[in-house]
Amino acid sequence: MGPLSVPETDATLRLLENLNTAVLLLDRRLYLKYLNPAAEVLLAASARQVRGMGLKELLGGNPEFIDSCRRALKSSHPFTERDIALSLSGERIITVDCTV
Repeated sequence: MGPLSVPETDATLRLLENLNTAVLLLDRRLYLKYLNPAAEVLLAASARQVRGMGLKELLGGNPEFIDSCRRALKSSHPFTERDIALSLSGERIITVDCTV
């Protein structure tokens, strides 16, 4: 995969890389383009392992959440969900607050 698909300024990248909050950047097809180190910890996977994966592949056990992401993208209306349980591959479940 090519270089990061984030606004490519040193300051922006430094900010994202040093946040304690997990940040995942998806494209219009809901494929993972970028994740910061906090997201790597949350997902227990390196960026190299998961970059390019579809959200469905990454969070396959969460069809309602994936559908909500699609609706937000289509309508251009963000949403926030609190205390949602997300199933990761390997049957690991994490509980997160999420803004899309």
